[in-house]
Amino acid sequence: MTLIHIEGFEASGDTTTTLRDYMRKSYASSGPDARIGTLAAGRVVGNSVYLGQHGFFMSKFTNKQTVTIGFGFKTNDWTNNNMVVMFRDEVARQIVLETVTGGELKVLRNVTTLGTTTGLGCVTNTWYYIELQATIDDTTGSFELRVNEVNKLSASGIDTQESSSPTLNNVLFYNDFSGANHYYDDIYILDDAGAINNDFLGIMQIIGLYVDGNGAVNDFTSTGGANYLDVDDGYILDTATYVESSVSTNKDMYTFGALGDYGHIAGVLLNVDALKTDAGNVTLNLFATLDAVNAETPKSMTASWGAHQMLMETDPNSVAWTSINLDATQFGFEID
Repeated sequence: MTLIHIEGFEASGDTTTTLRDYMRKSYASSGPDARIGTLAAGRVVGNSVYLGQHGFFMSKFTNKQTVTIGFGFKTNDWTNNNMVVMFRDEVARQIVLETVTGGELKVLRNVTTLGTTTGLGCVTNTWYYIELQATIDDTTGSFELRVNEVNKLSASGIDTQESSSPTLNNVLFYNDFSGANHYYDDIYILDDAGAINNDFLGIMQIIGLYVDGNGAVNDFTSTGGANYLDVDDGYILDTATYVESSVSTNKDMYTFGALGDYGHIAGVLLNVDALKTDAGNVTLNLFATLDAVNAETPKSMTASWGAHQMLMETDPNSVAWTSINLDATQFGFEID
């Protein structure tokens, strides 16, 4: 798999409270609450998140040498030297992207400037789609910065390695300055491995689809009524209705709303909020089923509500996603 993460904040609910709960449970590190800001309108539709001063959220992954990210971005203040995103090796800043007065962007290795755009001329309170790719090495490193799919800045054969290792294992979205609000939406993160999703994807949009019916199997016990009505919340905080089971191999399957025609689908992310109430180890398999073929990912449960995810670059038959095969796929979970 080369697609590491996608995020459109479509599962973050409809209030600032649910957004902050979603961020705490979905990311390795985020916060503080007061600096995440409020839930905001999305770049195209749905939700986005804005960060106040020192607000951040971080996506962690295993060590990579080359990482590409894309994200919708707008700000109310193109302040000089304000951080937007960092490519890091643990806490070491390998590559940093900052805003520059006049609507420009700057790429740095920690605090050493590697390049600054000219003539970009971004304006406040306007969405731009930014993509940044970096390969970490102390002599053969490189980076490329694209804005709205146009290469605006790049370099190769340079030192991009700040730490003692040519690796990246987290991306930190960050706002450094007081008075500047940074808005983020439609995020993807990928590496350069595999045959698909291993390079720039171009302008992307994350679409949220929600449970709209029971699937072929519903073994779990509902708190009342149809099972799908107990799991169609779309955000984490509503724990008054749920489905439950203590029987191994019990599963629940669900249908989701139709996607519509959005062209190329790079990946599908299933989100399930779950916890265990029994002692001992409990594994919940998240799965997708199409034409009686399953794809699944095991998740270890804890005694606290957690946001568990399964990211799929292809359908259960290992075929590229289309709106047709996505609409025909049922998703769910099973007790191992």
